[in-house]
Amino acid sequence: MAKGRLQPRAVPSYNTAHRALVPLALMAPYAFGLVTWAPGFAALCGWLAHISYDRALGYGLRTKEGFQRD
Repeated sequence: MAKGRLQPRAVPSYNTAHRALVPLALMAPYAFGLVTWAPGFAALCGWLAHISYDRALGYGLRTKEGFQRD
């Protein structure tokens, strides 16, 4: 396998976990006061920061073959 390539079977999970909409949607209950567990909110902020850092450094979503998208 080429360097930097992800296994094709792992691509759907990787791409889902690296979309900013997922942690933002999970943060919505915190905005309305439905959930108040601070460690959970901190973890979601960290997840969103991880996605942001990846994008800033040029790492984005993957193609179905497992390579970085341009």
